[in-house]
Amino acid sequence: METNAHDPSRSPICSITRFELRHGYQLIRAWAEARRIFHSIQKNGGSLGYLGGALSIQLPRTVFIVSLWESEKSLPRFWGLVPEHIAALRSLTSMTARAGHEPIMWSSTWTHRRSSSFGVWPGVNLPKSTSRSEQEAAR
Repeated sequence: METNAHDPSRSPICSITRFELRHGYQLIRAWAEARRIFHSIQKNGGSLGYLGGALSIQLPRTVFIVSLWESEKSLPRFWGLVPEHIAALRSLTSMTARAGHEPIMWSSTWTHRRSSSFGVWPGVNLPKSTSRSEQEAAR
């Protein structure tokens, strides 16, 4: 897939979610929930637009999930076609530490405009990088 400098809706999307658990021992359950989601995504294949993802644990009890998607249209397909995501979200929210009544959890998405030319993520097909001069020439 090639990025389109003129149409952000056709550019890859990077999503990151961070949450802090109440207890360190809940990391095992959080890891299992994330693995179940990744397995479900892989089972649905390319129909979701999923390019790749990773889970990272920051001790003692913080979890980061990073995923790459073909376009902004991919995320609503994922939300609608992977019921395990909703179940895991409910489960993880119940385990999340609180600030007052609110869970300590946030998620953000942004358009992935380009990758460094030497960047490699094994198993993930990142779009080709274009230089700024090539992007400006395309305008």
